[in-house]
Amino acid sequence: MLTPKKGKPRGGRYDHLHDASDEAELGDSQDDSADLRGDRDETVKDQICRLSYDEAEQDSSQYLELRTRFSLDKVAEFEGKRYRSDALHQWLKRFIYEMKGTRMPQNSWCEPFSLSLGRAAKSWYRQLPMKAQQRWRLLSEAFLDYYCSQFDQSARTRYYSARRKENEPICDFLIRLNGYARTAKIQYEKGGADAADHVEQFLLNCGDDGIMDLLYPLQLADIQRVEQIINKKILGEKRKKQRDRLVASRVGEARHTRALPRSRTRVPPR
Repeated sequence: MLTPKKGKPRGGRYDHLHDASDEAELGDSQDDSADLRGDRDETVKDQICRLSYDEAEQDSSQYLELRTRFSLDKVAEFEGKRYRSDALHQWLKRFIYEMKGTRMPQNSWCEPFSLSLGRAAKSWYRQLPMKAQQRWRLLSEAFLDYYCSQFDQSARTRYYSARRKENEPICDFLIRLNGYARTAKIQYEKGGADAADHVEQFLLNCGDDGIMDLLYPLQLADIQRVEQIINKKILGEKRKKQRDRLVASRVGEARHTRALPRSRTRVPPR
């Protein structure tokens, strides 16, 4: 079964920069958390602005030094993969939390931010205007425009464009799709109006022909039932592999035993 390729989302104000980082991409990223999305009507830029903002910054005399040093070891190096918005947003959120703990002014975050970038992301960073490199609001906006633009999609667009990622366990994709459905107000639970369509949406985008052939003819309208069948299938395959290994081990032991020379019993002389 062929899965249609996912189109790249529209870029933002800094997306015209030369895409050198795509040529130098390294590493991989991690998956998503529902709390990162916040209010359904709040954009990701609003969330980052809210996370970054601190009332104490209105008056520098109110600063209290909680830490004298900031360790970049607590922030994983960002290596520059695009269009993996959930993990990128999570990384940026982690960076903001660490920086807020230092009580440094926002514009002082720019240098630690640049030091946290890997080779591919540094290539993107160097192309930014100097003003954007020195002002946190502009820098974070440029980062979101270039790397996290997928978060600007509507909840329903994200739901209908969701595809199972490479090496993503199928049950993890099911859980992720359920989360997108809840955010998009898709009525898929307890026999809701969209329950059957939600099951079909999962099967068409799970990327597993075996699961598709097994479940599609059943015309199920309950995603929980689908999950139960998949878990049962996975458990059965796991037990079969364990039995096969056990049988192979016993066969190997039997062959080894037959290959050993038999001891001859000597008859004592009369």
